[in-house]
Amino acid sequence: EGTSGKLLFLHNGGNRIGTSVLELGTTYVVELIVPSGATTTDDVLLEINGVNDVMTRNAGSNQTLNTTVSPFYIGSLLSTSGFAV
Repeated sequence: EGTSGKLLFLHNGGNRIGTSVLELGTTYVVELIVPSGATTTDDVLLEINGVNDVMTRNAGSNQTLNTTVSPFYIGSLLSTSGFAV
């Protein structure tokens, strides 16, 4: 199925991808939610238009959340092996 059009979450080497395919030219409300008590990248949730978008590991491994050193990124994985925020 591939990764085209799906949102990617990246933090501290943990790399997770959503399941919804987003369409160009459409406006979306995207929320990255770090629940109270969350300690790892697997605990982070993604919502699109208020609906949970189940994320799976795309690469890397489950990583400890560290917001003071490593930023959160959400965007699209480019076919040229880059990342667009």
